[in-house]
Amino acid sequence: MFESSNVSLEKVLYLNISKENAMIRLLNRRVCQICNISFSNSILKCTNCGRKTTIRQDDNFKIATNRLINYSKSLNEVKKYYYDKNLLIEINANESSEKKNKKLIKQIKRL
Repeated sequence: MFESSNVSLEKVLYLNISKENAMIRLLNRRVCQICNISFSNSILKCTNCGRKTTIRQDDNFKIATNRLINYSKSLNEVKKYYYDKNLLIEINANESSEKKNKKLIKQIKRL
């Protein structure tokens, strides 16, 4: 896809998260319907505009499970493609946001 559009990639960052943690995050997410910013379940008002946050309709167990299944089906092929091209950088997304963000920033600065 990128090759046909003359876009070159230096690296691809893959945030590797367990299915369990992904499900927890999906089911504990709220969103501002004005700003479309996501928050943890404990944030009831948007920190950007002050409006009430809500739970997305598709953030329920059945739909989230199906999303993760479909995501997993295509993930391995995409990961292998970028790994084979020596472009893949994998970040452990199961860690705290602080640790994960530090690793992301470190990798981005290397570029």
